[in-house]
Amino acid sequence: MEARRETAFTDAARDRLRHVAAAVDFACGFVPGVISELEELPQLVELPADAHELLASVADLLGPDAEFRAFHEPNAYQEDDSGFGCGCEVLITHDGEVWNLHRGDSTWSMVRESEGKQQPDGSTTFSSWIDLDPTPTTSHPHHLAAEIRKVLAAVT
Repeated sequence: MEARRETAFTDAARDRLRHVAAAVDFACGFVPGVISELEELPQLVELPADAHELLASVADLLGPDAEFRAFHEPNAYQEDDSGFGCGCEVLITHDGEVWNLHRGDSTWSMVRESEGKQQPDGSTTFSSWIDLDPTPTTSHPHHLAAEIRKVLAAVT
């Protein structure tokens, strides 16, 4: 960049770059050993195999304020690419309000049950959804539970 005269480095900037380069060079000497040690550690958490297992795990993590509701027989769910999970849900009670956690349109979402509008066909529609950060159906249960807690803390 300097040769093209797009910028001119000051002496202070050059000194900082030298220090950063030295720090990166020093750290690179340790990285392979650290990575190999991490790879040798036993896996302490088994990630869920599908959306159903993740919902059940999250309900357990959230404790007595969460109710897992299954809408199919045990082991009857087969993961597909539709992005809508298995249709099961977790109802979470927070500050007297019931929230519905479910998978829809390739995203984990939450809605307030009180905002639901019953339709003539028996379905319920919601005007507002809160989409959570982790989108895979096999997200880490602790991460998804933390995202839920963050949303609930922000709405109180």
